[in-house]
Amino acid sequence: MSGAVSPALLPELAVGNLAALRAFLSGWGTRGTSLTAQLDARLDTEKQDTLLTWAARHGQAEGVRLLIEAGASVGATTGGGASALHIACQEGHVECVQLLREAGAAVNQANDDGRTPLYAACLNGHLECVRLLLEASAAVNQANVNGFTPLYMACGKGHLEIAQLLLEVGAAVGQAMNNGATPLLIACQEGHLEVAKLLSSYGASRAATPFGTPEEVANRHGHADLAAWLVASRGWTPLAHLETLTAARALSLLRSGASLHEGEPTPLQRAVGGEGEAAALIRRAAAPWSPARHSLFPAVVREYAVTVMRIGYQIALSPPDAAEARPDWSALSDVWREHVLPHAVAR
Repeated sequence: MSGAVSPALLPELAVGNLAALRAFLSGWGTRGTSLTAQLDARLDTEKQDTLLTWAARHGQAEGVRLLIEAGASVGATTGGGASALHIACQEGHVECVQLLREAGAAVNQANDDGRTPLYAACLNGHLECVRLLLEASAAVNQANVNGFTPLYMACGKGHLEIAQLLLEVGAAVGQAMNNGATPLLIACQEGHLEVAKLLSSYGASRAATPFGTPEEVANRHGHADLAAWLVASRGWTPLAHLETLTAARALSLLRSGASLHEGEPTPLQRAVGGEGEAAALIRRAAAPWSPARHSLFPAVVREYAVTVMRIGYQIALSPPDAAEARPDWSALSDVWREHVLPHAVAR
């Protein structure tokens, strides 16, 4: 078998009949640029898929592997400008995504509307695809032509775990689309309370937009529970969101210098008697400095504590007068660490 690729291969590949694909590839002979050109040709009249984008669309991982090995271009696109990686992410075919990523598919290649593979995965709620793309350094804030970001789409659809993953790697919590709508606004419009809590814990603005404030949007769309929470949490800083914060996030905020005493109520006020790891970390961070609590302090304070401790070591090790016996430097340094540093080091 040789010659141009037949559109008849598409339905065979869709149902996993790889024999026809193998027959076509083996019958071609020398696999040169002419084969690559045929593999990259658009074959159907509706979506104008190539063989590779068709295989990715139907989750045929072995077909994807064979086509890549035969020379199909991982960057070849459909009529709408979508690559095989984009389509695999849209459909949630994790194994296909992995194969395409390993083959060098461009993780930030957008379709004609500016939608990236990450955008497609976030829109459709495919968490594992999102993980793979972020591991490959996908641009987390790359927006489409209308300004929709991956975070905006995840929040609008209520995909909480995906939104959290995006925020953890640096997604801009307040990046608005072209008309001014923010991720928090779309979450309030759609009534996604837990998503709104997550965004608020990352400092999402409650300021008015062209569509109103988040509270107004939630009320206008009939989400009374969300509107009530927004009212109750108006004075909270990110560190006060104890019900939402993971221990890792709370630790990150503490180490970056988040105040225990700002807001109404303050994080410390909320943490007193509160349950969970975040509340426990805040209570520990409010106690005087100690070696066990050193990691809970901001970087500049940790550096200062080290400097003060070094001074104590220098004092303990300084040469004694000739008439005096050498002091126990270990005991002196212990006294310095246990009794001086807690008074000298403050948040």
